[in-house]
Amino acid sequence: MCDIQDGEEIEITICYTNAVTTKQPQLYLKQHSGSTKVPPNPQSPDVYSNPVRLAISYENKARTTVFAEKAHKLRIICTGKDGDKVQAIKCLMSYPASHEYYGLSKEWRFAKDAVPRGLNEEGSEKWLWRLE
Repeated sequence: MCDIQDGEEIEITICYTNAVTTKQPQLYLKQHSGSTKVPPNPQSPDVYSNPVRLAISYENKARTTVFAEKAHKLRIICTGKDGDKVQAIKCLMSYPASHEYYGLSKEWRFAKDAVPRGLNEEGSEKWLWRLE
């Protein structure tokens, strides 16, 4: 185990060459940042950034919208309504196709209105994180 001193800069890298199933990264994200009960701290506003970008890049407007809504709520809690990136996230909620990463792949393509209705919280989270 490595001791990192307070204030020390570190670099975290991710290996993109190791083939893993789609479920493994999703489970990791869900376990480490998928809770809607994230306590406000300086890193909290960005907890949904990667899921938003991933959903956008796969042209999945439905999941992009849901993740952007979660990111928007969390950003307001952490930075206030006039905080950094609040308006940009709000724009993604309404216009997911406006992001530069939109449509890099069409593998998970879903229309914005394809969010399932009538699911309980557990069912909604399973759909959102593609755990079904």
